[in-house]
Order: sequence, then C-alpha cells, then structure tokens
Amino acid sequence: MLIVANVKVYMTMLYPLYAKTAFCHVCYNALRLTSTLEKEVSELLEAIPKPFLSLHLRFELKGLTSVYANIFTKSIFHSVEDFANMHGNTKAALDYYVSISSDSNVATYFGNMDKMVAAMRAFKGLPKTLFLSRRGFAVLTSQRLKGKALLEALWKVHRDDFVMGVGSALPDCF
Repeated sequence: MLIVANVKVYMTMLYPLYAKTAFCHVCYNALRLTSTLEKEVSELLEAIPKPFLSLHLRFELKGLTSVYANIFTKSIFHSVEDFANMHGNTKAALDYYVSISSDSNVATYFGNMDKMVAAMRAFKGLPKTLFLSRRGFAVLTSQRLKGKALLEALWKVHRDDFVMGVGSALPDCF
C-alpha cells in the first residue's frame, strides 16, 4: 500500500505541468464568498476612496497614522456593534478581498494571508505584491541610517528583491 504524504511530490510524479496548472487554476477560481459577505465586501469597496493601497499590518498603526493622513481600517466602515460581532474568519475574508481588489498591495509579514493575496493578485493579472524586507530594515537601521539615506537604501533593497524575484509566494503552477 502506497501512502502519499506529500501531494506536491505525488502531483509531480503523476501529472504533466499543464494538468497541474489547470488544477491550480481551478482551485483559485473556486474561492468564493457567501452572498452576505459578498454584499459586505462590495459595500466596503464602494466606501473606500480610490485609488487605494492595501497594507496588511503586523504592527501597531500609530506610527503610520502619525505620518499619513488618509488611513482607513475596516472598523471605520462598520458600527462598533457589527465589528464586535464579526468572527475572526469574517474579518480575514474582508481583509483578503479588499487586498486583492486594491490598486497596490504591501505586505509587512510573509504569512499565509500575504501569500494567498500575492498568488491571487498574480492569478488575476494585477500588479505584484511588495513584501517589505524586515531584515533589510533591521540591517540598515542598525547602521544608523536615517531620513533620505535610509529611504534610498530601502528602495535599493526592495528593487533588488523585485528584480531577483526573492520572496515570491506564487505556487508552482503560476
């Protein structure tokens, strides 16, 4: 009896690339919201000023709001009661659909949500997701870079990552 522990290896052994690609695309096309959530996402997207950048935060918002004025969180668009009654999965679904619908997307963490958003944006032919280099930021700030020097150095780190394709979250079928 053969027990398959790794589906990726199993798929690689049995199926040609075009079949794996078709399977992957079917899975991404199958992602759907419930009708209630679809309506909620639609209303949320209508309320957000355009064009907009989505930023999936893994840190406190205070530092960002002190520099930028037009920052919106999903809690702004819901009543306190509605937002408190939402399950975590509902909030995550809202984050996901807003992120794939944004004009640009920036990820501050390389987690499952960010990987899924980057893959879906690529699947839909939208601009790529920028994954911020936490290591690059730590190295540059430890060198005491500030202001314009830090900005230019961070730009170089991210430009090089983009050119080299570092941090790509795309599945093999893309």
